[in-house]
Amino acid sequence: MKPIVFFGPVLLWINAVTTQTLPKEFQKSVSTTVETLYPAATLKALSDVPQTFGIIKNGQQIATLHLLTGEGPENKFTFMVVLDPEKTIKRVDILKYPSEFGREVTEQTWKKQFEGKKAGTIKEGKDVDVVSGATISCQEIIRKINALNPQQKK
Repeated sequence: MKPIVFFGPVLLWINAVTTQTLPKEFQKSVSTTVETLYPAATLKALSDVPQTFGIIKNGQQIATLHLLTGEGPENKFTFMVVLDPEKTIKRVDILKYPSEFGREVTEQTWKKQFEGKKAGTIKEGKDVDVVSGATISCQEIIRKINALNPQQKK
């Protein structure tokens, strides 16, 4: 393995057998999130799962970061989810949301509702509020996060 990008305190690694890299436009946001949650951790592309990165500290994978694309009311948007090994959500952040409609999902108070919940178990309206004006995006984010842990019963 060889280092491919050094951005701030997070060193990104990539397997020689994969071309998966963290898109440049998201590197600063991802680096800040990883450093906040796991100081001195590194990010390593996982070659077996597209757009999935292991968060490594002291040689051990301590969490997983997923870059996901969702379908909004007008455009696709990109968000990240950080899960611990038990699939508990540590952070949800919207990285790119080009639409004017549904922007409520970018608000910190809405994203914070996911923290501490287990992927695969989230019920809209019960565990996470579906915001009027952002219904499609809310439902898409919940659906994508639940799909990260399909064996878990809702």
